[in-house]
Amino acid sequence: MDLNRIGFKGRGCLVLGAGATRGASFLERSPVRLPLPPLDADFFTQIQRMTSLSNQEIAKRLLRFTVGEFGVGFRLTMEQFFTQVETLPQIFEQLRITKGRSYRQPASAMRWFRQALAAVFQESLITEIAGASVPHRCGYHTRIAGALNGQDTILSFNYDCLIEESLRMNCAAWDPRYSYGIPLYKTDISYWAYQVPKKARPRRHFLRLLKMHGSMNWRRRGSKIELTDNAYVIDDDHAIVPPQWQKDVLAQKSGFRPIWRQARAGLESARCLIIAGYSAPMTDLLAQTLFRCRNRPSGKTIGSNQLEVLAIANPDRSARHHLINLLKPSIDDQTRVLVFDSLAQCAAHLIEPS
Repeated sequence: MDLNRIGFKGRGCLVLGAGATRGASFLERSPVRLPLPPLDADFFTQIQRMTSLSNQEIAKRLLRFTVGEFGVGFRLTMEQFFTQVETLPQIFEQLRITKGRSYRQPASAMRWFRQALAAVFQESLITEIAGASVPHRCGYHTRIAGALNGQDTILSFNYDCLIEESLRMNCAAWDPRYSYGIPLYKTDISYWAYQVPKKARPRRHFLRLLKMHGSMNWRRRGSKIELTDNAYVIDDDHAIVPPQWQKDVLAQKSGFRPIWRQARAGLESARCLIIAGYSAPMTDLLAQTLFRCRNRPSGKTIGSNQLEVLAIANPDRSARHHLINLLKPSIDDQTRVLVFDSLAQCAAHLIEPS
């Protein structure tokens, strides 16, 4: 990672949350564009703003279920919704007094969620130009992508592919065959591959883009993942982990377990940590533990692996304090702690535009 404006050059780790997508440059150019890329807190608001008739029907199915379960005027985050939904079948099955049909609606709700998520990304991250679907790109993501190299790691808690759109055009250390850190089903990767002459590619080292909860351009093919050009197509095959409290990403046979293991390694080796639009919510105990244990090597109680630079881009002051508290074991009086209200400020302060 080469942060030329602050004089840092070394191993880095970039953490992206939904707020980083929400802070994209193309939204500044079109501030009235609706729907917006959803946050955990306003997913249900954004899907109600979709304009396509077919997408509106998808939203209606999910909203009818939600109103039926939680009543009119519900106030739920995605995580609260799915955490409660996943327990409903267990309660109905275990506390059932008389024999009858199993309670199957939550399985349908999961399918409707995947479809609504694809639809809202479709409308917020893609524009139709002359009959072709053209993905938006963010200038801030692009500037950061250009500063990364093969020793760096990206931890993305997002389902969207905004960072991939920047990497494939601006980072020679990006190669989807190796960068995702998981086995890929034999497939055509030409769209997601680096789009400049091969002679500019690194020979050995490729950066890691670890999609912690899956990605909209992933499709399940047995134990492997297939990439698709059409990330936001509306189907039921997206390889994503629903935003619920009890995630099985660390289960022995989970396809996500290698991703989380590599995430810990990437965090431990990084001398610079940039966290953009992510707050490590209190309900996500796995993510909190991952950050808290960054400076706790295996077999030791604590290490001497303090960060040189910690940069946090988040408009929420309480979220910034929360992250700093999580990372206290990795901070000492030599660590430069930089806080920003936006991704725009962060990118402008750290990296000179090329």
